[in-house]
Amino acid sequence: MAKETSLRIGRLDKRKLEALGLSLAFDPSLHLGAEVLSRLVETDPDGYLKRIELIKRIVHDPDYLTCQGKQCVGFAKYFPLEDGGSMFVCFFELKGKPKRYFLARFQLLQRIKLNGFVRMAKKRSAACKATKPN
Repeated sequence: MAKETSLRIGRLDKRKLEALGLSLAFDPSLHLGAEVLSRLVETDPDGYLKRIELIKRIVHDPDYLTCQGKQCVGFAKYFPLEDGGSMFVCFFELKGKPKRYFLARFQLLQRIKLNGFVRMAKKRSAACKATKPN
């Protein structure tokens, strides 16, 4: 049987595992399988590398996490835009032997338009980022 090619794009670190309430007895690496990689290349030959980088960014620094048991973990990241924002989500499902998480779904949730609203949120200073409240 041929070994499936995959691209490791991240992992569930201790902080994410604790937030999800998971304790895993296997490698918590997150992968893009050969099927997903080939589909990305076919659908967007000029921009697939940017999509992979976007998925890596979402996995590395998500705004929201979810899980459905150990079988599926999800990541979401909000991206502000001038007139609103967008939310990208990625879901990874447990597959194979040895068990690993593979990307099952990646999508842009409906774009939110905030016409008539003025953005008031300011970027936090480095000092605020360093001292997160519990």
